[in-house]
Amino acid sequence: WNAKLSSWMRGWKQSFQRWKKKIDDGEIVVWADEVGISMKPVVGNTWATRGQTPVIFAKTNWKKLSVIGGITSQGQFFQQTHEGSIKAPGFIAFLSHLLRHLKGKITVVVDNASIHKAKSVSDFLAKHDRLSITYLPPYCPELNPVELVWAYLKRHLLANYCPGTLEQLKAYLRTAWPKIRYRQLPAKLLGIQLDSTP
Repeated sequence: WNAKLSSWMRGWKQSFQRWKKKIDDGEIVVWADEVGISMKPVVGNTWATRGQTPVIFAKTNWKKLSVIGGITSQGQFFQQTHEGSIKAPGFIAFLSHLLRHLKGKITVVVDNASIHKAKSVSDFLAKHDRLSITYLPPYCPELNPVELVWAYLKRHLLANYCPGTLEQLKAYLRTAWPKIRYRQLPAKLLGIQLDSTP
């Protein structure tokens, strides 16, 4: 994880320059993305008594949750959880969430997924002058720092967790988000020093 983070930070410092002027002018940039979280566990390293291999028991269930989230140029982290896949209405709900909680001009940086370019999204943007969307180049997840939040969530906070139901997975995720904020992970990814926990 540390090696991956160091490598990502080197590339991020270069790509961050394109957003620096907007941020210096007082605009808030939000790097956003969706991630799927299934009931199948992410198997990770753990401790065990010598000679006793740990065993986890998982449900063979393909139900999943989808999370849309973003980190801001101020080091904040926002997220919403949905059952199944996120479609354009879910993306619009997230944009509305940002408008309620952030003041001033907002630029949301996303990939080229079709839900981000739906007509309903364009209609929503036309009604909100202080909100705009910028699209990343295709196949460039390394340019979106929220991808590392998802990686940390899966490899550390969800590792070896085997929920019995979708409701249990939802409840567990509700305990994960405060941990991400408490550790100031989004701010650290952006190289921001915060005086207090957001």
